[in-house]
Amino acid sequence: MNHLFCQFSVPIVVLLASLHSFPAAAESTCGCEDIPDIRNRLCITRAAIVEYDRLIQRARDQEKQTGKPIFVTKSDKENLIKPCVQEVMVAMNVPGSRQAKAETDDACDVTVTRADTACLGKAVEIHEGRHALVCQWLREKESSRGLIAEFLMNFKDTRSGQSAIGYMNEEKSGYQGEINFLRSELMSLSARCPRGMFEIETKDPSGNTRREFTIEFCPPPKPRPPVDKSACQAR
Repeated sequence: MNHLFCQFSVPIVVLLASLHSFPAAAESTCGCEDIPDIRNRLCITRAAIVEYDRLIQRARDQEKQTGKPIFVTKSDKENLIKPCVQEVMVAMNVPGSRQAKAETDDACDVTVTRADTACLGKAVEIHEGRHALVCQWLREKESSRGLIAEFLMNFKDTRSGQSAIGYMNEEKSGYQGEINFLRSELMSLSARCPRGMFEIETKDPSGNTRREFTIEFCPPPKPRPPVDKSACQAR
């Protein structure tokens, strides 16, 4: 059995209710030229959420079998969970699309490490902002235990002791934050950008090609690697 879903003897961490909301951008960050990249990012973030749902169900099934909660280590996140999610995101990604990345450190500070466009940079910043909220809550919780506990927080993983399901729900919330922002921007752009930028080629039942207006569009994903060649150990 994959050790991701084995028991760890550390306390469970529950997500903050505040993760379900995040302030929208005060003004538009995205332009007409961002439409293809917004669509692409929406497709890959939705694919990530579907994969997290699969992994969460897998964890629930194993918790039911053992009767014990499952906790996750930093190594599990990097080596067992993220490869599965990254695999489906790569399969959905349109080659050549512009990208953005951000991270939240143990001090709860968010850094955008790559932003090919300001639009995508804002999206990943919103995603990491949700992680920062959880990080801050955990640090405040630890500091309430006294000065020594607060001091030791500077020398360990902030997420130490988080449940596997809690961690994956937190990631889902981050991606949902991106989706909310990008969909809002896309709807706004649809009212002020040339119609042709939202048209795709389709075929009618007779095989005739026509152009169809659509706000969002996801092409079929590339197939995932075979199980024996997959980086995802939870297939």
